[in-house]
Amino acid sequence: MGILSHVMRISMKWGAHSSVGQSNRLITERSQVQILVGPPSLTFFPILIFKGALMNNDSFQAFIDLVDFDRKSFSLQAEIEKAKKDIEDLNNQKIALEEGIKDVKENLHQIQKDVDGGELEMKDIEQQVASKKKRLDDVSNQKEYVSLTHEIENLQNKQHEMEEPLLTAWNKLEQAKQDVKTKDAEFDKKMAEIVDLIEKDEKKIDDLQIQLEAQAKEREEKEKLVKPEWLEKYAVMRAQVQNPVVPVEQGSCSACFYDVTSQRLIELKKNKVVQCKGCYRFLYLKSEEE
Repeated sequence: MGILSHVMRISMKWGAHSSVGQSNRLITERSQVQILVGPPSLTFFPILIFKGALMNNDSFQAFIDLVDFDRKSFSLQAEIEKAKKDIEDLNNQKIALEEGIKDVKENLHQIQKDVDGGELEMKDIEQQVASKKKRLDDVSNQKEYVSLTHEIENLQNKQHEMEEPLLTAWNKLEQAKQDVKTKDAEFDKKMAEIVDLIEKDEKKIDDLQIQLEAQAKEREEKEKLVKPEWLEKYAVMRAQVQNPVVPVEQGSCSACFYDVTSQRLIELKKNKVVQCKGCYRFLYLKSEEE
């Protein structure tokens, strides 16, 4: 139907079925945009972004191209942020693994101490029993003999009482050693996997950064095709929302799904500046909508 018609307008994105919390946020955001660009009741905004209500198609198409270009850059930046978050999560997994293997080894160390202490005490009792038995041969009276015999009996009873706990400690020690061996193998495997994933994410970030730098240089050339006043206002718009310029799709704002009236659609087709009444974004028509 002739030359493509495009129109712009600022806003904050909200869904067709927003929750109460989202609606409250939208009210705040819409208020901020109203302060920036004023109410959406006006059809023309020559002092905001355009010098006239009717737009030159070539100039505006260059602007739309810049908007689309920036969306790609934003997508790259989003990928970078996701990769950074993934690295953060992986580093947390490393810490958890290190703490886990540390706990297992500390448990082994404590059990080993218990076993060593029990064995040392058992050995000491054995030495006491042997010493007292030897003294029995040298006793000079019945009273001393009975006393030594009683002491030996008490030591042997204590020795018997210690046997079962010490046996349990030995079993625990063997299990703890096996646990450490298993955990060590798991630790090495998982740590290697995590390190590999981190390296891949770091490389991904480097590659994306290179792409972003190339995009930045290319953007400078695209900016030259757009009017300075449009660039200035667009910079302000981008600070408010990620997608301040959106197309009309199926008769509605593609950001907030607010219906665009027939009168507004006519204005759009005449290359007039139209602002969404729902979210305050600037609207434009794609060729299939004309």
